[in-house]
Amino acid sequence: MRRQIVPWIMVFCAAMLDTTVIPMAVNSPYVIPLTSLCVMCIALLMGQMHGMLFGLFGGLLLDVTAGTLGVHLLPLIAIGYLLGLILYEPDPRRLREISRRQLLMRRMSYSTALSLAAETVICFYQYFNTARFEWIYAQNCLIRALLYGAGTVLLLPIAGRFIFGKHKSQNAKPRAREVKSF
Repeated sequence: MRRQIVPWIMVFCAAMLDTTVIPMAVNSPYVIPLTSLCVMCIALLMGQMHGMLFGLFGGLLLDVTAGTLGVHLLPLIAIGYLLGLILYEPDPRRLREISRRQLLMRRMSYSTALSLAAETVICFYQYFNTARFEWIYAQNCLIRALLYGAGTVLLLPIAGRFIFGKHKSQNAKPRAREVKSF
């Protein structure tokens, strides 16, 4: 039950924070949407179908509340699907074969590359709306993509703890049951 409800609540709260609190508190070109980070983490933890579903939900919430229909929807669906398709491992034994450092670098590089592609699409969308391009836009896209990668790697253990609960140790002995005889 927890695995079904918590991701919905995470994406909803992130979308509400993205559209109400963060724009009023921070005015910077380097602010990355929490909804995108949540969708990336869910895709890494639960697979491509969940990543695509929560990308659809988060993208719709962002577009409806911000008033820009379609701008966030397609990139979030694509990022959720592709990140879950490439990096999701349903078998935890395969993850143990890879060192932790390699796993973190792989996750960071793929999430950075996919978010850079999404930022490039949004940059082209802004170009076709305004008919002007400045190189600072490209620099901002690159910096935001690097922040996406770092944010995904940092948020992933927290999201995993929220979604799956406390990790059970595999080396722990089962408790001896006390048998009462009559």
